[in-house]
Amino acid sequence: MGKAIPVEQRFWARVEKTATCWLWRGPTAVSRGDARYGQISIGGRANRKNHYVHILSFRMHYGEDSIPPGHQIDHLCKNTLCVRPDHLEAVTPSENARRSDSPAGINSRKTHCPRGHAYTPDNISWQGRKRKCLTCAREYMRLVRARRKAS
Repeated sequence: MGKAIPVEQRFWARVEKTATCWLWRGPTAVSRGDARYGQISIGGRANRKNHYVHILSFRMHYGEDSIPPGHQIDHLCKNTLCVRPDHLEAVTPSENARRSDSPAGINSRKTHCPRGHAYTPDNISWQGRKRKCLTCAREYMRLVRARRKAS
C-alpha cells in the first residue's frame, strides 16, 4: 500500500481560492435544514471520522485550542462552503443562532414590536422564549376592560 496523503495536503487540494471566499470543492453533508458543509475524512480505516472543513481550517490557522469549549464556528460571509479563516469566527451557539437567517435569528434582531414600540428591558416580558411588548399588552387590557364595562 502507498503512503497516506497528509490531511493538510488533501484539504488544500480541494480548496478553490476566489477573490472573496475560499470554497471547499470536496465532499459535503447536509446539516440543519438544507445548509451544506464541507467534510473530510481523518484517520485510518479503524478510526476514520468525518470532520467539518471549516472547523479544520480555523484550527489549522489559529491553533488546535483556538475554539473555546461550547463554541461553534460561524461563517461571517454566510457561505457554509467557505474555509477562509478571516471569514470564520468562534461564537457561542446563541450568538450563532442570533446571526442566522432562521426565523429565530431574524426575530432576535428586531428592536421594535409590530406596532413600533421599542423592545427595551422595561418594555418586554418573556413568555417562554418569546418577547411580549408590555405597552401593547397594557393597551389590549385597557380595551378589554372598556368592552367589559360597556356591556
